[in-house]
Amino acid sequence: MVRKHQETAGAARNFERRRVLLVNVHGRRIGIECKFTEAPATSKSMHVAIDDLELDILYVAYPGAESYALADTIHVRSVPGLIAELCR
Repeated sequence: MVRKHQETAGAARNFERRRVLLVNVHGRRIGIECKFTEAPATSKSMHVAIDDLELDILYVAYPGAESYALADTIHVRSVPGLIAELCR
């Protein structure tokens, strides 16, 4: 019983490592990841998510006000900026 619980806990930890919402907007596969830091940076998990989920672009939503690109397919947006971007 303990082993089963540990396996379930491990699966939950693996799931929690990647918190990317996948949406389809105008035929584009878009990932949205939320970060609670003032200066989001790229991570290996972002690139893995882009590859695994076959994303066209990954947006990182954060509490700041600036919008900028971390890479060709990874863009940081404020929450209002992300909403505006998705509604275009």
